[in-house]
Amino acid sequence: TTTDTLSLHDALPILRRAAVVAVPTRYPWEGQPLAILEAYASGSVVAATDHAGISDVFVVGRNGPLLVGDTPQQIGTSLADALRSLLDDPSGSAAIARHNRDRAELFRRDRFADEVVQVLEHAAAGTSAGR
Repeated sequence: TTTDTLSLHDALPILRRAAVVAVPTRYPWEGQPLAILEAYASGSVVAATDHAGISDVFVVGRNGPLLVGDTPQQIGTSLADALRSLLDDPSGSAAIARHNRDRAELFRRDRFADEVVQVLEHAAAGTSAGR
């Protein structure tokens, strides 16, 4: 086990070269992994477990394959199957990658900040933010 981390500056070039980013977390206190949004921004397909906050930003099939299983071995087998499927369909994989790059725009820091400000302004005024 290592506690080393990469800065986003160092991680993005690696992510940009990755056709698929696997997020096989089963960590009990996991929230919404930033790695998924970073993978979207780099134009990678994401293969992820349906765990914690992942389903808030990950749609099975649209953003990539779902990794299933309760043990590391089962999730590993699921990942191998997913990679095989993605390799067998390069045009489908490319479409997912393009979709993910576009989806990353929804999570840009400036856009998110603008939406939070709008919600707070509407709350202060006692009106709906139109959601």
